[in-house]
Amino acid sequence: MRKGVILDFKNNIITIERTRDDIGTRTPKTKNSYRRILVDDLVIDQLKKYQVWCKQILLKHGKQFDIQLFVFINKFNNLLHGHS
Repeated sequence: MRKGVILDFKNNIITIERTRDDIGTRTPKTKNSYRRILVDDLVIDQLKKYQVWCKQILLKHGKQFDIQLFVFINKFNNLLHGHS
């Protein structure tokens, strides 16, 4: 299975290849949903900090961080609902 979101910290690019919601994980609905987003250094810095936080939370709950995880997770790597 392909990753959902690829974070390229070196080139400041976020690549979207999958989607995840209450229905599950799947390919995006349209060709245009596959995309590469160029972001500035501030966004990359925040994503790096968030990734460190994720590692700490997962380790606290006996789980290991895996680069294959989704970008936005809870402590159990379960789906975050829209209201989250």
